[in-house]
Parts: sequence; C-alpha cells; structure tokens
Amino acid sequence: MYDAIVVGAGPAGAMTAYHLAGAGCRVLLLEKHKLPRYKPCGGGLSLKLFAALPGNLSGALKGRVDRIGYSYRCGDHFTAPLDLELAMVDRPEFDRRLAEAAVAAGAELKDGLAVTALASERDSFRVTAGRENFESKYLIGADGVYTVVGAWSGLVRNRRIGSALEVEVAGLAQDRRAALIDFGRVRGGYSWSFPKGGRFSVGLGGRQPAGLKAELANWLDHLGCRGAKELRPRGHALPEARIGAPLQRGNLLLVGDAAGLVNPLTGEGIRYAVQSAQLAAEAVITGRVAAYSRAVKERITGDFLFSYWLRAFFFRWPGFCYRVFVKNQGAARALSRAFCGEATFRELFFSSGRKLLKGRVLHAG
Repeated sequence: MYDAIVVGAGPAGAMTAYHLAGAGCRVLLLEKHKLPRYKPCGGGLSLKLFAALPGNLSGALKGRVDRIGYSYRCGDHFTAPLDLELAMVDRPEFDRRLAEAAVAAGAELKDGLAVTALASERDSFRVTAGRENFESKYLIGADGVYTVVGAWSGLVRNRRIGSALEVEVAGLAQDRRAALIDFGRVRGGYSWSFPKGGRFSVGLGGRQPAGLKAELANWLDHLGCRGAKELRPRGHALPEARIGAPLQRGNLLLVGDAAGLVNPLTGEGIRYAVQSAQLAAEAVITGRVAAYSRAVKERITGDFLFSYWLRAFFFRWPGFCYRVFVKNQGAARALSRAFCGEATFRELFFSSGRKLLKGRVLHAG
C-alpha cells in the first residue's frame, strides 16, 4: 500500500509527489495521458519561481520577458518594464520535467492510466486506473478543473467556470522580450500574446462564454497573423475559487486547478499549484490534514478576495480603470509585482484605492 496516491501529473500533482517522496513517503503519481501531453496555457511564471523549482527545467524555458505592452481595444498603447522577469515555458515539457523530478525524489509515475473508479475503506483509499488497483492512506486530487477526485469526494459542486482559447503561432512581428496584453474586448478577462522562442502563445479568456473564437480571430488579425480564421485554437476552463471552501475531507485533499486555485484577476495558476502542493505535502507529512483548508485560505485564497474586487471594478469600468490603474508606470509596476508574487493583491487593491482617491481630490481642486 502507498502512503499517498496523487491523481494528475501537472505542476500541482508533480510537486506534491516531489515533496512527499522527498520526505520518505511511498508515493504513486497517476496521469491519464502519456507525458508529455499538450496543455493549453499561456505558460508565464516569475523567473524567481521558475529558478526555485526542482529538476532540470532548462529545456522547458522558451523565453524571458522583461516588459509588458498593454493596450485597450487594440489601441491606447502603453509599455511598462518589469522589475522581475517572467519565464515563458512550454507546458508539455515543463510538466514532464517536473514529473521526472518527482520520480528522481522517489515517487512512482504511471502515465497513460485514467482513474475509472474510487472507493474508500475505513483507513485507506482504493483507486482503479486502467485494469490496475492501488491502495493508499492519503489521496491527493491534482486532476484539473474537472476533477474526478473532487467530484467523487463531494468537495466540488456547482463550480463557476470561466473560458479561454489559445493557439500557438509563428511569424509575428512582436518583440520577443515583451508580452502583450489587451483589455476591453473580453468581458471579465483579457487577450494576450506571449513569446515562446520562435513561436507565440496567443489567446484570450474571461467570463465571456460566447463569441471567444471570433474575438480570438480578430486579435490574431490585429497581431498580423495570416490565416487566423483557419487556425484551430484549443479551449480550456478557468475555475473560480470559492474562498474558504473546504478542500479536504478526511485524508483526501485537492490541490491546484482541482482546488480552484486560479487567480480571478490574472488567470494565473502555476504559482498557486506549486504553493498548494507544498501546503498539502506539509499537511500529510505532519499529520495535520484537517488544517489544510485553513492554510490555503491564509496563504492563497484570502488574497483572491481582493483579486475578485479588482476584477469587478476593472471590468465594470474597463476604459476608466485602464487609464487610471494600468496606463502609468507606478500602477503597472504594482500589478507586475503582484503577478510575480513580490506583492499581494491586497496591497495592489489598497494602493489602487489610494490612487483613485488622490485623483479625485486633485480633480476636485
């Protein structure tokens, strides 16, 4: 019997397995697809976080970004330098190498095996994948937004989902040290173009359920991509976190997208996958799994509350908020620091509020 079975070998699952195996636990890491597998994702994370991850990830690094070019409805352009560089990664290779790091730490990986049944005994779980059965004391759901583990446990019900479309293209006349972000075209979200070596991850996402494909074609056309309408973008879901919701039941825990840990404002998920993996592993190692949900709220989702508020303001009055909160060096720097984990979204929220009040006072005077 295993100490823990981790279902899903994305960043959350691989890092949970890595930490547990490193602590001497007998760990099985299950992945329904053969690695590497395609994963729609912008692929941006802070270079600082990238450098702190285990394993040889150099082959997954496809570019480094030191500035962001912002725009509003493809106009009113503004470029802001980043205090900390962003690493642009190839997700199939990134995920594969993190899984290899987990194996090097002592975890056992079985990819190409989809979970088909789950059952619990008094002190253990039984997982059926393919034609094989496995048992463990702990079960970690790292199997994405449509989590089988979360649905079976009853921890995930009526989850709110956002939508995103992404395609990789070549030949754009774009600065390969700059990411592009456009606001105002997608309700509750934004459009992006991220450089990855000789290619670009181009996409958009938000709370707008319909019309994304047409908007993506328009965005690609604006970027100068020929044959945009003939491209076949990949779609993926963006879970919305429920702040304070239970993410643990008995010896079962959810991490990463399975736990809904995607930032409501930025759509970022890799950082929170890595953080929740460490929290889950610590909970298992110390035997304090009952404290896991509270730890996630204190370390991650408590800050999401301010991301929700910022999103509500920004996407209710997008043009005004773009001019006030994005199109200046100070605000853009604060946003980039929050994205890179050097500042909280709580700090960003209150600094934005002070800026708004200051602007009103000056206008009144």
